[in-house]
Amino acid sequence: MKKTPRAVRASFIGFAIVIAFTLFTPTSHLTNRTPHQRNSATPIHESTVVTSDSFVVGGFDTSRGGSYSFPSGTFLNQARASLSTNFPGVSFVETSTLTPAALAAVNVLIVSSASSNYSHITPLTGAEHSALLGFVQGGGCLILFPDNDSFGGTGTPEANESLIDPFGMDVAGTLNGTVIAAVGNPAASPITNGPFGIVSSFSQNYPGGLTNLGPLAASLAVNPLGHALAVIPSGAISSGSGRVVVFTDINTFGDDNENGFFPDNEALFLNTIKFCRGVGPPANKDQCQNGGWRTFNVPRAFKNQGDCIQFVNTGK
Repeated sequence: MKKTPRAVRASFIGFAIVIAFTLFTPTSHLTNRTPHQRNSATPIHESTVVTSDSFVVGGFDTSRGGSYSFPSGTFLNQARASLSTNFPGVSFVETSTLTPAALAAVNVLIVSSASSNYSHITPLTGAEHSALLGFVQGGGCLILFPDNDSFGGTGTPEANESLIDPFGMDVAGTLNGTVIAAVGNPAASPITNGPFGIVSSFSQNYPGGLTNLGPLAASLAVNPLGHALAVIPSGAISSGSGRVVVFTDINTFGDDNENGFFPDNEALFLNTIKFCRGVGPPANKDQCQNGGWRTFNVPRAFKNQGDCIQFVNTGK
């Protein structure tokens, strides 16, 4: 099933009920959206500015990424605006094709398999797979959005898989309507326990699910199809490699007037960007243990637990 709008036209009876409710309840507000279950996150403070350092976010241009081009797509206006407000050093670049040259100046790359709610991108080529992998091996942070397997009709599964094949993952299925993805342990990652809030669940709209995490990813959240959010930590692909974050629905961060849930999921989005930009340094050796060394990429991505502890002890 394709992604369908959550807005539903009211019947005559429903309309009458809404009008009556409005007349007798002055503080109520009419909406053209079907009520949906809220996610669970701590409040976000709009004045919070985590970092003012300069960095570049890249993505497909609208000729390839359509409405879900992160740098300029019309369905991601709220996410871009929030990113610019909370990370004022950010700038954006866009490309129609992923090449080493196009990605050379990019720090965070955001790519979706959807170009609209009813169409998918042209699948990534083998050369683009190599560029994507090279970007991460060079320390870049990659945020991917494969989606459900039917929203764009024929070719949708291929477009989805083309994003995550380089990392050994698989995505499949379609869940209808609003879905609440559950975070198993928010404290396990700065993405779900970061400076913008603690996230124990988040909203999706017609998502897919990761059915195979591959050899390197860890799951942070699930939906009825499988994993809804997964992360490959820094240093996992190769020494000094960057992070890969995979969500299974672009509507998670889409504009709320285009079937998206960005206002509900803003803390999750900003935590993810902060996770990409840097976490650390570790304050003590305990933070390096039990895999904690993989969390940090400030002042650098550590090679192993011993490297992390050495930094705590010596500052080098």
